[in-house]
Amino acid sequence: MAKKKKKKVKVSRSKKGVLVNQVIRPSGQIRDMPVTVYNAQKGRKSICSFCGLNFFVSRDTALFLRDLKQEVSGRWTSHEIIGKKSKSEFLGPDMRSLSFEIIIDARFGYKPYTTLKKLQEIVEKGKVDAFYVGTNKIGAKWRMSKISEEYDVIYHGGKIAKASVNATLEEY
Repeated sequence: MAKKKKKKVKVSRSKKGVLVNQVIRPSGQIRDMPVTVYNAQKGRKSICSFCGLNFFVSRDTALFLRDLKQEVSGRWTSHEIIGKKSKSEFLGPDMRSLSFEIIIDARFGYKPYTTLKKLQEIVEKGKVDAFYVGTNKIGAKWRMSKISEEYDVIYHGGKIAKASVNATLEEY
């Protein structure tokens, strides 16, 4: 019986996970594939990532990110002219900001208290990192300027079962 040749997959590894770039067929042909970010530990598809936090939705686990909003603006000034209307002058682009809500639910495999501590550490230590939506890098580098925590479900003994976090990122 002849052995079947398996497809070879060209893979590059990074801190954020595994990137699959191309499939090499047994005939030697290379076919480009869309690049997908995976969690290297569990092989799950990532929706977004920032500072080591990967947001997933899969059958067994989920760290939800919703209501992602980006604000882009310009800096303007106005010059007063006696007897006439003011003149506006464009000074340049202003810093962008991102805001979103994170839902951490213990039923989906995440420990809310541990994840909240990690988010607090990112804010208080002033960590700066790139923000990815899928494989698309949004802007340059970002800093998490503030978070607002809401404890939705607390069990007997003070165990947090579900929490919501509103996060604001500003361009660095």
